[in-house]
Amino acid sequence: MEVLSSIALIVVASFLAAFSALYLVHAIAGRRGYATGGVAREDPQPDDTPIEFLFHKDEILDVSSSGADLLETVDYGTSDWQRMRDVLAPRFHDFPQRPPTEGTTILRAADSGDRAEAHIVARDGAVRVHVVDAGPVNQADRHLRRTSESRMRRWEASVRRAPSPVWGSDSRGRLRWTNEAYRRLESELGSGHGDVLATGLPMPRAEAPVTARVELQATPETRWFDVTILRDGENFLHYAVEVTAVVRAEIAQRNFIQTLTKTFALLSTGLAIFDRDRRLSLFNPAIVDLTGLGADFLSSRPSLSAFFETLREARIMPEPKDFKRWREAIWDVDTRAAEGRFEETWTLSTGITYRVTGQPYPNGAIAFVIEDISDEIGMSRRLNEFVKRAQSAMDCFEEGVAVFSPAAKLVMANAACHELWAHQPALGSTVVEVTRRWQAGTEPSPIWGEVRDFVSDFGARAEWDGEVRMTDGRRLRCRFAPLADGSTLMGFQPLH
Repeated sequence: MEVLSSIALIVVASFLAAFSALYLVHAIAGRRGYATGGVAREDPQPDDTPIEFLFHKDEILDVSSSGADLLETVDYGTSDWQRMRDVLAPRFHDFPQRPPTEGTTILRAADSGDRAEAHIVARDGAVRVHVVDAGPVNQADRHLRRTSESRMRRWEASVRRAPSPVWGSDSRGRLRWTNEAYRRLESELGSGHGDVLATGLPMPRAEAPVTARVELQATPETRWFDVTILRDGENFLHYAVEVTAVVRAEIAQRNFIQTLTKTFALLSTGLAIFDRDRRLSLFNPAIVDLTGLGADFLSSRPSLSAFFETLREARIMPEPKDFKRWREAIWDVDTRAAEGRFEETWTLSTGITYRVTGQPYPNGAIAFVIEDISDEIGMSRRLNEFVKRAQSAMDCFEEGVAVFSPAAKLVMANAACHELWAHQPALGSTVVEVTRRWQAGTEPSPIWGEVRDFVSDFGARAEWDGEVRMTDGRRLRCRFAPLADGSTLMGFQPLH
């Protein structure tokens, strides 16, 4: 009998255990269906039940209705523990990534004004998470909470209505919320996804912000945004500012500089541009050829003073007599060039002659131009020597001779001409000015008007002559001959 009684008790106990297990499974299934959205609650109204979760490892076994409401705000696809953590971690920053195995952990809210605690109790493979919220206990606490809520609403409104895109993401980079500007941009770009700006952004590991530039292939034109990412506990805040105009200006500036560089590269004249800080910012290959300064040195962006000192050391500029004053004059070069009145001619011991000019450049910069004028100087010297020889030869003539250019200006006259007319007109005087002076020393004659027309005539001309009487009674034979370059020669010979 005792054996039969024991067997009966065992059967009854097993039946009750099985019944209890079935009831628990049914209850848990119903709650899990609520937590995952599979079963709708009969009472959709919010309640004041505590936030509680019961886990076995990372799988949820039971949840309070308030906890289930929170889980519904989290995307599906992760583990139950991770979903619950995504809900609580913004409030309790040190929330564990995985369920603990044993022991009790109490986490305090990150906000100093929030007195809530999260209690995590692990025992025998089960983990219970319970949020203890003290709540307001007096009128002062209620006032502070209402004030905080009002301030929070204003902050939320300011972020929501901000003119630039602002959004938040979780630790996996998934969007948690966006403001109106973000959604408006998404609509403008025609994107149906919520990651129009958030894809591929770096996530800062420390508190220091990280800034990334995002290029959006929009229609019809590409747009650029600078996105600043801040860490907010387990989540991230993102602030975007459109910099399309800035990027386009930078691209235009680079293209302009490239165009200038290509243009300057074809010039035989050396060009060196110094920025507002007086550092070499641009130079062309001709500078290297003319000065012999290495491209490495020029590419190092030397200062204005270092540039000229290196030229002096390389004997590309005349050696100053007073080195101290020359060093002081370097700064005067800066001032004179900035005012657009710097121009010097450097004649080197090698026979090369450079013309160096300085001109103001946009944005406070100055540009120096170095030209090799050795051929020009040589030609000018040879021309001066030729003129001197021609003048000496003409001075040997007994006939008074004067030469006028095609522009009807006096370019040469010999000593006999000056003595005859008792006048030495300045070179460059017009034929009208000179002949009026000569006409005053002669009796009236139509020859002077004809001479003026002859000198200014650009058509075919033939040599001719005539005679005038001077006021002292002397007679002059005058001849007028065209020269090959369009100039006119006048000769005056007294008649005895």
